[in-house]
Amino acid sequence: MLTNVYHITYALEPKEVVLFFWGCNMNCRGYYRKKNIYSLMLKENIGVRNDEPNGFARPPERFLDFEEVMQIFETLEVKYVVMESVEPSLNPLYPQLTEAQE
Repeated sequence: MLTNVYHITYALEPKEVVLFFWGCNMNCRGYYRKKNIYSLMLKENIGVRNDEPNGFARPPERFLDFEEVMQIFETLEVKYVVMESVEPSLNPLYPQLTEAQE
């Protein structure tokens, strides 16, 4: 089943996975994900925060299904999971995603 997870990052030292979600029911004026939807900690995105992109970022082109997310987790040693970007609890699979990480 398709999730609204579109991007996953992993930090080796703290063993931390970050799931990036898409879709929100709020229109926060200064929310930085409107400008850049990917992690600002990745090498290719460092400095983007200081640049002021014109307009809004395009929405993600691809979303991961639940099984893809679980397969990624199986390949990693995970201690922490962070759910970032827009409101993760709007994902219909939110309960399954949180339960699977216990």
